[in-house]
Amino acid sequence: MALVALTGGGGCSSSDGGSGSSHSNDNDDDGSTSGSTGGSEENSADSSADAARDVRIERCAYDKTDGYILRVAASNSGEEVYTYSLIVEFTDPSGKTVAIAPAGIFKVSPGATKSEDFTIADQVGNRPSDVRCDITTAVRKPPMNL
Repeated sequence: MALVALTGGGGCSSSDGGSGSSHSNDNDDDGSTSGSTGGSEENSADSSADAARDVRIERCAYDKTDGYILRVAASNSGEEVYTYSLIVEFTDPSGKTVAIAPAGIFKVSPGATKSEDFTIADQVGNRPSDVRCDITTAVRKPPMNL
């Protein structure tokens, strides 16, 4: 198992949020995958259950040159702007975890959907022929004003 760094849309993680699961498999020849939404436990007023319902994996694939390819989307069902923090687990066909990565979707307006693309380096040379992605943690919070 590898904890990897993301390149692309930006990433963040949260240790105080809820958990959920969104699953996606790469079972076709072009390496692209559509995802599904998952559930979560309600842990706080920040509504982790809503976060899990709002997020989905749109693409999950492995590329020999780029590594793991991930596209996640958030459809904000709330009444204010939210930032989504996710943890995504990648598994090979045998179910072995080959990577875990944080992902973030920033400042999604109420009623809007926003997608972010990420490339995750394969630092240990797993090179799976097929990969599954699961959102294991999803949290939404109002963005910080700095």
